[in-house]
Amino acid sequence: MQKNFRNRILKYSLLFFLIFTSISLAQFQKANYKILGISVEGSESADPQTIIANSGLRIGDEIEIPGDQTVNAISRLWSLNIFEDIRIEIEKKIEDGVFLIIKVKEFPRVEKVMTSGNDELDEDDILEVGDFIRGQILRTQEVYNRISKIKKLYEEKGYLNAKITPHFFSFVRADTTQKEIIATWRNEKDFSWEVTTKYDFNRNIPTRIIERVVNRKVLIYEVDEGDKVVVRKISFVGNKSFDDGDLKGAFDNTSEARWWKFWTSSTLKRDELEKDKVLLKEFYHKNGFRDFEILSDTLIYTNNNKDVEIKITVYEGPQYIIRNIYWSGNTVYPDTVLAERLNFRKGDIYNLEKFTQNLRFNENQTDVTAIYQDNGYLGFNLQTREQKVAEDSLDIYINIQEGNRFRVGQVHVQGNTKTKDKVIRRELYTVPGDYFSRNGIFRSIQQLANLQYFNVEKLYTEGVDYRPANDSTVNLVYQVEEKSSDYLNASVGYSGSFGFSGAIGITLTNFSIAEPFQLGGGQILNFSWQFGVGNFYRTFSLGFTEPWFMDTPTLVGFDLFDTRQRY
Repeated sequence: MQKNFRNRILKYSLLFFLIFTSISLAQFQKANYKILGISVEGSESADPQTIIANSGLRIGDEIEIPGDQTVNAISRLWSLNIFEDIRIEIEKKIEDGVFLIIKVKEFPRVEKVMTSGNDELDEDDILEVGDFIRGQILRTQEVYNRISKIKKLYEEKGYLNAKITPHFFSFVRADTTQKEIIATWRNEKDFSWEVTTKYDFNRNIPTRIIERVVNRKVLIYEVDEGDKVVVRKISFVGNKSFDDGDLKGAFDNTSEARWWKFWTSSTLKRDELEKDKVLLKEFYHKNGFRDFEILSDTLIYTNNNKDVEIKITVYEGPQYIIRNIYWSGNTVYPDTVLAERLNFRKGDIYNLEKFTQNLRFNENQTDVTAIYQDNGYLGFNLQTREQKVAEDSLDIYINIQEGNRFRVGQVHVQGNTKTKDKVIRRELYTVPGDYFSRNGIFRSIQQLANLQYFNVEKLYTEGVDYRPANDSTVNLVYQVEEKSSDYLNASVGYSGSFGFSGAIGITLTNFSIAEPFQLGGGQILNFSWQFGVGNFYRTFSLGFTEPWFMDTPTLVGFDLFDTRQRY
């Protein structure tokens, strides 16, 4: 009996499969048609004819359905990045012809972006990275990209637990007053949450505001800032040469919370932790641990994510000492002179920072590179190679490429819109015909900065450009950016017994007595007027200083006073 029942089930199942397969094959059987017409459904801001044109489908074309032509048409429309759903269907079939309909759903567009729940950051700060332009297409991916940027702002403030939730609001209605239109928007998930936007309105001027905004969205970033994450403990794994206290001392920004450290913040900030990890690596390199690496850092959260323990696993490696230093390629200066500049001896701990600075650049300008570049060797270069010769020893090979010796050709000054060329040139230590000198350029930049006529930051970063004219001459271009260097001061006081008293003065630090209305001569002119106790006292003073009298570094000046006092 059971056997017969199983046979009947198997027979019916097979019959059902054959019927279903036949229907499916008939349903998806390919056929060729002629396109008799194309229409568009669902477009709001996009023009239907433009959609049809971009699809690549044309009335009168032969089309296979389903086939590559419809797939390609959908791909072309996707590439416009304005639709979140696209379908191409047969609207009507007449013999061997079809009418196609392109059904699209556009991405919504933004009307306004707002915030809710934020306290630590102002709305302006959040919208600086999270805003959309009014009318811009609102794609979900772009919303979450902006949320990531907002979270980064909170992380920089120590709010690692901050949560940002996007809410979309649809247009509900509009109310009109004498002077404005008030549009109401409703949260698409929480119907009880409504917000309004306002628009200026003049009954005498036609407006299409409602027509424009009815299909748009309002986006609100709901912020749950949470609590700051406090660092309760910093520990290290794998350190043998230094204890945890030494390694914590290498950090500048991240520290453990202690009641007596009232002057420091123990809030965890990821970007500052990354900077401190770099400092930790530099600390080890200074102490000869060339192979040091940070293997991992783990954040262990407790107390509902309010507290954190930082655990850093390190590999110290051996502490290296220098065995031998070999020089090659140097013909101008002997090994002993270069070794004195490098300031390392056999058996010294391999301090990578000191080694790099003494080789290429240090604050005292006593590095190896300086001895060459201060004497015309503009193209000087060097390469180093370290060779491990024992478990904890290094031989260092330094190859010198001296290059040609350059003299200074032309010296140009650019960007000085007020200050005269001669005022700048008299401060320069790079003179045409002299050998190129790196130190001379540094001293020139320092002198220009001391004038206080120019943007100091740009002077030190973009202040000079080297332009070789040939293989033995280099032209220099000093680039300056003028800034205001004049001073105006004023003060006033009042006494019930004696009346008003005060002073007013002006100092022009870049004055030109030859061209007083153009300035830029590097001279100093100051004027002040002091008055006191009503009309009983007043003083006028006028001062003038010429720091380069007769174009020589001779300072000449005078001060004139006129004081009157009534007793």
